[in-house]
Amino acid sequence: MKPIVIITAPAHPYLTQRLQEKGFEVVLSETITYNELENSITSATGLVVSTRLKIDQPLLEKAKSLKWIARLGSGMELIDTTFGIHERALTLRSQRMEVLARNIANSDTPNFKAQDIDFKASLKRVQANDSLTVTNSGHMQSSNRAGNGSLMFTIPVNSSADGNTVELSVEQAKYGKAAAQYQATLRFLEGDISALRKVLKGE
Repeated sequence: MKPIVIITAPAHPYLTQRLQEKGFEVVLSETITYNELENSITSATGLVVSTRLKIDQPLLEKAKSLKWIARLGSGMELIDTTFGIHERALTLRSQRMEVLARNIANSDTPNFKAQDIDFKASLKRVQANDSLTVTNSGHMQSSNRAGNGSLMFTIPVNSSADGNTVELSVEQAKYGKAAAQYQATLRFLEGDISALRKVLKGE
């Protein structure tokens, strides 16, 4: 089955031609409504939009297979986020690495209490709070981007006499895993950007 690209506005035939040559099934829906797009975006790999439709967070959450969004014209002000939840995940992963690094740096500090970020809970909170506001100039801004992760104290398996709750080997292992997850998310975003550029350039 070919990956599907939905074009929601009039576009030059060259775009359709290049996408088809690259193995995409192109769905031309120049007059598609927001509600219609909600129903069809679930199977789309790519989305080509103009200023006619607002691509907001509720719509993106339905786009389970979406890998990239292209904008006809200039500017991305009507797109909540080109890369959906991955942008927010990257920021939260970075914040978690900072917290874990602080734990490791204070492994010998008396009474230091190790902390961590509940990544899944923080990501759900960010999604729930993320909303768009329209300014007088007609541009859209997100009122809450990635935000700060929800910090929680770590309960150690083995307690320390000096009150320090950092278990160095555990924190090092968590940091290593968190760093790998950060790099995986980063590669995903970079891959989307690279793939989109290659498709539009006909490479």
